[in-house]
Amino acid sequence: MTITPSSLHSWASQDQIPNSTQLHPSRLPLEVYELIIDQLHDDPLALEACALTCRAWLPRSRFRLFLIQIQHVPTVGTYNNLLRRIRASPSLPQYVRALCVSRFTNDRKPTWTNRIPVQLAPFMSRLFCLHFQDVLSSGWMHPSMHAYLAFFRTVGNLSLGNCLFSDINSFIRILLCFPALEYLTLDQVRWGKSQMMKHLVGPSRSKKFQIKSLAITLDSWHGDSAKQFTEWFMTTPSVSTVTFFSLTSGSATDHEGIAPFYHAVGQSLKELEIYFPWYSQGALTLVSDFLHLESCKSLRRVRFEEVTAQETPVLLTLIGRIPPSIEEIWINMKSENQKQLDSVDWEIFDSFFTPEKFPALKKIFLAFHFYIPGQGQDRKPTTSSIVSRLRKLSDVGLLEIRERTPAWRSDFSAT
Repeated sequence: MTITPSSLHSWASQDQIPNSTQLHPSRLPLEVYELIIDQLHDDPLALEACALTCRAWLPRSRFRLFLIQIQHVPTVGTYNNLLRRIRASPSLPQYVRALCVSRFTNDRKPTWTNRIPVQLAPFMSRLFCLHFQDVLSSGWMHPSMHAYLAFFRTVGNLSLGNCLFSDINSFIRILLCFPALEYLTLDQVRWGKSQMMKHLVGPSRSKKFQIKSLAITLDSWHGDSAKQFTEWFMTTPSVSTVTFFSLTSGSATDHEGIAPFYHAVGQSLKELEIYFPWYSQGALTLVSDFLHLESCKSLRRVRFEEVTAQETPVLLTLIGRIPPSIEEIWINMKSENQKQLDSVDWEIFDSFFTPEKFPALKKIFLAFHFYIPGQGQDRKPTTSSIVSRLRKLSDVGLLEIRERTPAWRSDFSAT
């Protein structure tokens, strides 16, 4: 009998989980079943079904579940429960790959989060993803927090959301805590006005900061924040190692501050994603002059999220600056109604992508959706009329109309 994830799901849902004799009349050795369980390492539902199938299967199934386990810690109660579980089974936390620490809004000063690095790091020896949401703030963060976080030596994926630091030096010192860091996401991260202190965060301190992926939300930065971060980033080795950059649009001033970034990473950057939030109508027009895509000589994939239909001419001008190395272009376009979409000059769009301009181009992915301010989405657009006006791209196989897909930066993976 062949064991598949779907068959295990079916047995679990119908309360008809067979025992090992039903699965195979000759009762194969336990090692064989454990090898089968290992093949289901990416499917938590199948692993749960395996854990319920047979007592002998429970240890390996639980082992595999913890390998992909993401631990969410939203309150001090949850955290204390996690500590009790660790004390009861001290061998299990080493299999946790992702830890998400957040707080409820009524928890005004979550000082308990200061204990996390000291109490959990010694047990979570395989932790790869670490996400802090609403918990790192100068108001309650311990002055030595950057030293405590250094205990998480295996963290390679760091995500900071809605964090407030007293100055940029405190913020950068947190980033430098993680020697194995490869993926960095900054969402609503802010700091007070201050001068950068090179003896704390200068090149000599930042020489091990070598990340591959960077995702930033600009609209939370004010004043010289974008400029400060860019100036520091350009002093690190990451300018030659970063291959993916995701940017959520902010004001024109913010984009001006981060503009030198494109020149600095031009030789290494291979994937670029630019997201324009729903509330930033006309954002592409405002910031297009600061998106120096011509500097990204190694760019292979580019994605434009939430571009308005009216900005299609500006979008084409921006795409025209992309180096000829580009292989994939993803465009997610929004409009308030079908009339706005149909009013776009799709014939110009169709004739824009010539082999002379884009010799390496393999595919253009288009997605459309309606967005009405204050109402959200109401229905899906009709794309047949648009496809009929994009005959050249369709005939050569470059065009693919598809459903909206999650942004590349949204994949907070435990692997």
